Amino acid sequence: MTTATSPDPRGMARPTVSAPQKTCGTCGTAIFAKAEICPSCGVRQRTPVSKAALLLLTFFLGGIGAHKFYLGKYWQGALYLVFCWTYLPALAALVEFVIYAFTSSERLDEKYPGAKGSTVVVLAVAFFGFIFVVGILAAIALPAYQDYTKRAKVVEGIRMGDALRVRIAEAYDQRAPDMSCSAEACRLYGAAPGPTKHVKRMSSDRTGAILIEYDEQLFPGAKNKLSLTPMIDGKPADLSDPANAAKSLTWRCGQDAMTTVTPRYLPSSCK
Repeated sequence: MTTATSPDPRGMARPTVSAPQKTCGTCGTAIFAKAEICPSCGVRQRTPVSKAALLLLTFFLGGIGAHKFYLGKYWQGALYLVFCWTYLPALAALVEFVIYAFTSSERLDEKYPGAKGSTVVVLAVAFFGFIFVVGILAAIALPAYQDYTKRAKVVEGIRMGDALRVRIAEAYDQRAPDMSCSAEACRLYGAAPGPTKHVKRMSSDRTGAILIEYDEQLFPGAKNKLSLTPMIDGKPADLSDPANAAKSLTWRCGQDAMTTVTPRYLPSSCK
């Protein structure tokens, strides 16, 4: 299929008015609308800014500067990418999205002559931006998850101590002179369960204070002990002391020198 042409002053064929055309930005010659290179001056034609693509990039990937790379503003895009963790670029991109939405395509094309419109560049920015964001989230989430799992293991030990607290409370009501119970004796008489994967042993001293020892692999560096202290009138009490007989008994965990577990691993009930 042939297209009618008209003579060009420079001796080059040019499309007629009936054919889809545009004007070369360098020499002003009318050329085919889809032409990538001007046949008169040989200059490669710039791809116009796609408003739809710009709006999509700004809305979904503006926080990492994808729209800036699309517009050819690489330094600004790099700044957006570096500071994306502050959420300030995302806020700026939201404002820019509104501005682009109310700006005509012709005005955008005129305002951003350096726009590359390169899909490869945008995809590359999106990929590395995604990796960057995932890395930041992982750096925040993983330590929080590890703290949560260790805190759950601490709670497991506290719940295992419920049976021993009941036995000590019964001995206190009977005015027993000694509340001590070694790990072996507690396990033998059913006052405390045997060792588990996370809880190594459990015992109590003469005053009724309970000491829970966790596995060293879970809490290394001798930071594996948690105390459950008997309280009377809001103060640590010696349950073997006759002066404390028949008084209301409560318990507090992790609030004395025997506790070596790092405070951030303690549940809220121990703080």
